[in-house]
Amino acid sequence: MNHFGLDNLGNTCYFNSCIQTLYHCDQLVDYFMETDIPNQYPLSYQAKRLLCGMKKVQKTVAPLSFWKTFKNIHKRFDNNDQHDSQEALLLILDTIHEELKNKNNQSIISKLFQGISTSNIKCKKCNNISKKNQTFFHLLLNFPEFENPDDYDIENEHVTLNELLRYNFRDIEFKNDNLYHCDKCNQKTEAVKNQSIIKLPNYLLIYIKRFEYVKNRFKKINDQIDIPFHFNIKKYFNINKNYEWNSSIIQFGSFFGGHYINLSNIDDKIYTFDDSTVKVNEKNNQNLIKIYNQSYVYCFKSN
Repeated sequence: MNHFGLDNLGNTCYFNSCIQTLYHCDQLVDYFMETDIPNQYPLSYQAKRLLCGMKKVQKTVAPLSFWKTFKNIHKRFDNNDQHDSQEALLLILDTIHEELKNKNNQSIISKLFQGISTSNIKCKKCNNISKKNQTFFHLLLNFPEFENPDDYDIENEHVTLNELLRYNFRDIEFKNDNLYHCDKCNQKTEAVKNQSIIKLPNYLLIYIKRFEYVKNRFKKINDQIDIPFHFNIKKYFNINKNYEWNSSIIQFGSFFGGHYINLSNIDDKIYTFDDSTVKVNEKNNQNLIKIYNQSYVYCFKSN
């Protein structure tokens, strides 16, 4: 099967990269192919028209109606400025979820993309444990060096997925000037917080926070991240789930402007979707692997 790109409608490479990420989630496209969506759900209706059209037409498509509907709902995108692809992707998922959810707050989006994290905070004075579960559509991972360099020194150019997860899900101490207000003690005390994942989705979106505000300016972190194409999440959380890389979004440039492309795993080859330009490469292409390791949004599919 041939694969085609999307026309740039004027600084819409960020938006096109989102669309390609969704289009290569087969289970989502299958749902739209098989389900009638009335136009009273505007973004979902346009998503169905676009994704199914891309499947059937097999040519470069201009996603004008989908883009206009998205901008009409989210007014801050209603201009020709360059925007953040990750933010747009989450807003697309959240909007479709809100439009299609049932009385149990479930939708095709929550079924495919939603995970559940848990955090426990233990008061060191009375040993009371406060537990909170939270749903998520993406897993946010910060680079350690900008959080607390004295606690976790990692300034090498290559970072592993294991290091990022170990850092972001480490225990956090509440002490000194950062005490915890315990509901049982009704006072500020020392405490420890631990976090984990209790449910992972079919499609796991990982967002790497590559922009940080450091010394009165935004800095982009271009560190390579060694993320395998295949991994079992059990080594990180107590969930036996195999994941395979599905697609990525890469941003070239700075915080104030740049260009977005999508990489996708199709038939065990790496496809690059750069607006209307599409190229296919072998997975051992070292230049593409380097770009893959500089992605800031990863989508993995469970198998």
